[in-house]
Amino acid sequence: MFSLLFQDEWFSILPSPLVAITIYRHPVEVAHSLLKRDRIPLREGADLWMRYVCYGLRSSELLPHVVVGNVRRITEDPLRILEVQKN
Repeated sequence: MFSLLFQDEWFSILPSPLVAITIYRHPVEVAHSLLKRDRIPLREGADLWMRYVCYGLRSSELLPHVVVGNVRRITEDPLRILEVQKN
């Protein structure tokens, strides 16, 4: 996985084909995490979540895409997620 902020550099050096994997977390969960960790107000945290998710989806719209709603799924068995996408 890599940061969206450096995607152009990564796209140019990674072998093809690439698959975009979006790990979805509920916006309220993210906002509460940002409040606790960084003292970012809930509304601002939710706005950051929205901007980041929209940027990620726009940035990867030309790639095959997998959306994972459970972080453990991708970390425990990443190859299975990619196999499901292939089929």
